[in-house]
Amino acid sequence: MSDRLSDMLGEALRLTRELEDEIDTPSLRSRLVGLEALIEQARAIAPPLRTAAITPGTKRAALIAWLQQPGGATAEEIETAFGWSAGALSAVLSGLRRDGYRLTRYRRSGDRRSTYRIE
Repeated sequence: MSDRLSDMLGEALRLTRELEDEIDTPSLRSRLVGLEALIEQARAIAPPLRTAAITPGTKRAALIAWLQQPGGATAEEIETAFGWSAGALSAVLSGLRRDGYRLTRYRRSGDRRSTYRIE
Protein backbone atom coordinates (compact mmCIF):
# COMPACT_ATOMS: atom_id res chain seq x y z
CA MET A 1 0.00 0.00 0.00
CA SER A 2 1.34 3.43 -0.81
CA ASP A 3 2.34 5.72 2.04
CA ARG A 4 -0.22 8.27 0.88
CA LEU A 5 -3.07 5.75 0.87
CA SER A 6 -2.02 4.44 4.25
CA ASP A 7 -1.94 7.99 5.64
CA MET A 8 -5.37 8.75 4.18
CA LEU A 9 -6.90 5.58 5.62
CA GLY A 10 -5.31 6.29 8.97
CA GLU A 11 -6.71 9.81 9.00
CA ALA A 12 -10.18 8.56 8.01
CA LEU A 13 -10.04 6.01 10.81
CA ARG A 14 -8.94 8.64 13.32
CA LEU A 15 -11.78 10.97 12.27
CA THR A 16 -14.43 8.25 12.50
CA ARG A 17 -13.26 7.31 15.99
CA GLU A 18 -13.28 10.98 16.99
CA LEU A 19 -16.83 11.43 15.68
CA GLU A 20 -17.94 8.22 17.33
CA ASP A 21 -17.05 9.70 20.73
CA GLU A 22 -19.00 12.91 20.00
CA ILE A 23 -22.22 11.45 18.60
CA ASP A 24 -25.08 10.50 20.91
CA THR A 25 -27.49 9.19 18.27
CA PRO A 26 -27.36 5.37 18.25
CA SER A 27 -28.10 5.07 14.50
CA LEU A 28 -25.26 7.44 13.58
CA ARG A 29 -22.93 5.75 16.04
CA SER A 30 -23.62 2.35 14.43
CA ARG A 31 -22.96 3.81 10.97
CA LEU A 32 -19.61 5.15 12.15
CA VAL A 33 -18.72 1.76 13.59
CA GLY A 34 -19.55 0.23 10.21
CA LEU A 35 -17.42 2.82 8.43
CA GLU A 36 -14.57 2.14 10.82
CA ALA A 37 -14.79 -1.57 9.98
CA LEU A 38 -14.71 -0.82 6.24
CA ILE A 39 -11.61 1.34 6.65
CA GLU A 40 -9.88 -1.43 8.59
CA GLN A 41 -10.79 -3.92 5.84
CA ALA A 42 -9.42 -1.58 3.15
CA ARG A 43 -6.16 -1.28 5.05
CA ALA A 44 -5.92 -5.06 5.30
CA ILE A 45 -6.56 -5.84 1.63
CA ALA A 46 -4.75 -2.94 -0.08
CA PRO A 47 -1.81 -4.43 -1.97
CA PRO A 48 1.63 -3.36 -0.79
CA LEU A 49 3.88 -1.47 -3.15
CA ARG A 50 6.45 -3.83 -4.50
CA THR A 51 9.77 -2.88 -5.92
CA ALA A 52 11.21 -5.42 -8.32
CA ALA A 53 14.80 -6.49 -7.88
CA ILE A 54 17.28 -4.46 -9.91
CA THR A 55 19.75 -6.38 -12.04
CA PRO A 56 23.05 -4.47 -11.87
CA GLY A 57 24.58 -3.34 -15.14
CA THR A 58 21.32 -3.18 -17.08
CA LYS A 59 19.82 -0.14 -18.78
CA ARG A 60 16.93 -0.38 -16.35
CA ALA A 61 19.30 -0.24 -13.36
CA ALA A 62 21.11 2.75 -14.87
CA LEU A 63 17.80 4.52 -15.52
CA ILE A 64 16.59 3.90 -11.96
CA ALA A 65 19.84 5.27 -10.53
CA TRP A 66 19.59 8.31 -12.80
CA LEU A 67 15.96 9.00 -11.94
CA GLN A 68 16.72 8.77 -8.22
CA GLN A 69 19.04 11.77 -8.51
CA PRO A 70 17.50 15.04 -7.25
CA GLY A 71 17.18 16.58 -10.73
CA GLY A 72 15.85 13.47 -12.44
CA ALA A 73 16.13 13.41 -16.24
CA THR A 74 14.17 14.74 -19.18
CA ALA A 75 12.53 12.39 -21.64
CA GLU A 76 14.89 13.66 -24.33
CA GLU A 77 17.98 13.01 -22.18
CA ILE A 78 16.84 9.45 -21.46
CA GLU A 79 15.98 8.67 -25.07
CA THR A 80 19.34 9.98 -26.25
CA ALA A 81 21.36 8.20 -23.57
CA PHE A 82 19.72 4.81 -24.10
CA GLY A 83 18.81 5.03 -27.77
CA TRP A 84 15.11 4.58 -27.03
CA SER A 85 12.12 5.92 -28.92
CA ALA A 86 9.42 7.89 -27.11
CA GLY A 87 7.23 4.76 -27.14
CA ALA A 88 9.97 2.60 -25.64
CA LEU A 89 10.56 5.16 -22.90
CA SER A 90 6.85 5.25 -22.15
CA ALA A 91 6.79 1.45 -21.83
CA VAL A 92 9.81 1.40 -19.51
CA LEU A 93 8.34 4.14 -17.29
CA SER A 94 5.01 2.27 -17.14
CA GLY A 95 6.89 -0.85 -16.08
CA LEU A 96 8.63 1.07 -13.31
CA ARG A 97 5.30 2.38 -12.05
CA ARG A 98 3.81 -1.11 -12.19
CA ASP A 99 6.78 -2.41 -10.17
CA GLY A 100 6.09 0.06 -7.38
CA TYR A 101 8.41 2.96 -8.16
CA ARG A 102 6.87 6.36 -7.49
CA LEU A 103 7.61 8.46 -10.55
CA THR A 104 6.95 12.16 -10.58
CA ARG A 105 6.67 14.07 -13.81
CA TYR A 106 7.09 17.79 -14.21
CA ARG A 107 8.45 20.36 -16.66
CA ARG A 108 11.56 22.38 -16.02
CA SER A 109 11.25 25.96 -17.21
CA GLY A 110 12.30 26.20 -20.83
CA ASP A 111 12.07 22.45 -21.52
CA ARG A 112 9.69 21.20 -24.18
CA ARG A 113 9.42 17.71 -22.71
CA SER A 114 8.74 16.28 -19.28
CA THR A 115 11.30 15.57 -16.61
CA TYR A 116 10.96 12.37 -14.59
CA ARG A 117 12.20 11.50 -11.13
CA ILE A 118 11.81 8.61 -8.72
CA GLU A 119 10.86 9.62 -5.21
